[in-house]
This record gives sequence, C-alpha cells and structure tokens, in this order.
Amino acid sequence: MDLELDCAACGKRIGARHHVLDRRVEVVHFGGEVPTIHTLDLRAVAFVCDASCWLEHEPVVRAELRARHTFPTFAAVMPCARCGDGVDRTSAAVAYTIAEELFDAEAQPWLTVDQQSGCRTYAVLCQRCESPDFEDGEGAEEGSTAGVVQTVAELVKA
Repeated sequence: MDLELDCAACGKRIGARHHVLDRRVEVVHFGGEVPTIHTLDLRAVAFVCDASCWLEHEPVVRAELRARHTFPTFAAVMPCARCGDGVDRTSAAVAYTIAEELFDAEAQPWLTVDQQSGCRTYAVLCQRCESPDFEDGEGAEEGSTAGVVQTVAELVKA
C-alpha cells in the first residue's frame, strides 16, 4: 500500500508499516491501579521507513527540538527535554512520541485501521519551552471526554 508520504530520512515512499513521530498534548491521571494518559491533541510530525531511518533522522529531530534529554523515565514529574525543569504530567504538556505504525486500508475501502505499537515518549517539554495550546482549536478541552485515552499498561505492552 502506498501512503504517498515520504520518509523524512531517505526520501523514499513509506509503506503501510513505518515509524511516526507525533506531537501530543497529554495529561496523565495517576488515580487507580495504572496511570492513564489522556491525549488532548495529536499531530504527526514526521514519518520514517523503519528503525534504521529513525536512527538516521533522530539527530535532526533532537536539533530541531533543541532537546538535551530524550527518552525520559515515566514519572509524575519528568525533566523538560530542552531546559531540564520539571514537567508536571498531571497538567497539559507537550510530549513527542515515536511509534511503529501500521495502516491497513485493505479491510474495507471506506475503513483505514491505524495500529501503533512500541510507542515511546521521546521528549517532554515544559509549558515555558513549548505551549500545550492547540494551534487550530481542533483539540479537546482538558476536562472533556474527547481525545484519546490510553493506560500506561497499553503503551508498555505494545
């Protein structure tokens, strides 16, 4: 399947299975047995063919984000990738994630299935370094039930 998207590293067309770098606005809820990540806004930033192209493109991403710290350990307070200050994950914050993704448009012509696996937080930014405001107003409000809700366990087992 040709998605008509080019790999950010090598420039070739990506296939149905590829890696995606997303910019997310997230709030983490720590009540209950397992923390839950509520994604208020999600935008694909870059697509790459595979893990090797991601490794090639990662220094470019790091430079563009001006990130000093990447792949932080999950916690209620995480270091900002840019300035190092603590980021309270219980409030809306920007997180960049990298995941393997599979598009399946073959099931039905009117249905596209997007399955992500191995999703990892690449960088988290404090509100001073990057505002979690939605750029076009299409994101959900923090208190709403809209958006994507995932438990941390779902992300870890992927």
